[in-house]
Amino acid sequence: MKRILVTGGGGFIGRHLIKKLSENPKNKILVVDDLSGVQEDRDNVTACNVIFLKQNFLLFDTKLKFDEIYHLAGSVSSVGYIITALLDRAIAFALRDKAKLMLISTSEFYEENPIFDQPEVLAKGVPSNITVGLDRLEYGISKLSGEISLTNRLRTEKNLKFNIICPFNIIGTGQNPDLGFGIPRFIRQALNNEPITVYSDGMDQRTFIDVEDICEAMILIMKAKHNGIIFNVGNPRNKITSGELARKIVKIINSKSKITFVSLQGLHREDFAEVWDKIPNIDRLKSLIGFEPHWELDEILQKCIDEIKERDKIFNT
Repeated sequence: MKRILVTGGGGFIGRHLIKKLSENPKNKILVVDDLSGVQEDRDNVTACNVIFLKQNFLLFDTKLKFDEIYHLAGSVSSVGYIITALLDRAIAFALRDKAKLMLISTSEFYEENPIFDQPEVLAKGVPSNITVGLDRLEYGISKLSGEISLTNRLRTEKNLKFNIICPFNIIGTGQNPDLGFGIPRFIRQALNNEPITVYSDGMDQRTFIDVEDICEAMILIMKAKHNGIIFNVGNPRNKITSGELARKIVKIINSKSKITFVSLQGLHREDFAEVWDKIPNIDRLKSLIGFEPHWELDEILQKCIDEIKERDKIFNT
């Protein structure tokens, strides 16, 4: 039997991870999430081997012992000190129980550079063309500081067991179009024959990975013997510009939507910043874990389209 703690398990990744973990009846899963950043149903935390606790993880305490901890708590909207405090709490449980910890970090702060397939050893930080005060800076830097903090703790805490994953552009069923995610938003606009709004000039590149692939990789990394390793998790095969993506969705749906290009700063604030190209190098994931993503972009888009069609049909009848 494995006793598993999942923090922030009410979110998009967490719900899929819990569903995957609960398929093994030997897993006993405790999910802690205050649902402050969640606007979607928790329809996959009802398995008999899953207990859901609605609570702020900073206030969570228990005498239960854990074998594995998946630390997902801390949304994009969280301020930096909260993300750091949440990680410190997860580390405390990992050390207490000698549990293996997995930190879900971000690809937001790989620096802009001419190397398009970004390896884990590439310098991360504040790009030279970004000034302090830019919107979203605090989230990326706090995640980066979490990686540094956790890695440094290994020097003094010899019993600390952890790995870190940096996911690149996760998509899949269950993403709410109302929360601003790009692909669900494109799909809904195309289904309604509305103009599809693409940020900037549409030439920024992304590589999309299905959430099911992410969860499978997370579980395999957790099982692996490796310790203190940072893994990029993404699907380089699914590389596409945002403009091409919008056109692809219009074609699949046979939509009459026109594509319009809008300024990020115009939609958000003048100080809004975004990494232009996010393309992972996953050689470490393939060589150490033996994992490659399975889902191709067209397959992912089709199942997302089918789900959003069905969801909108239910709510519009």
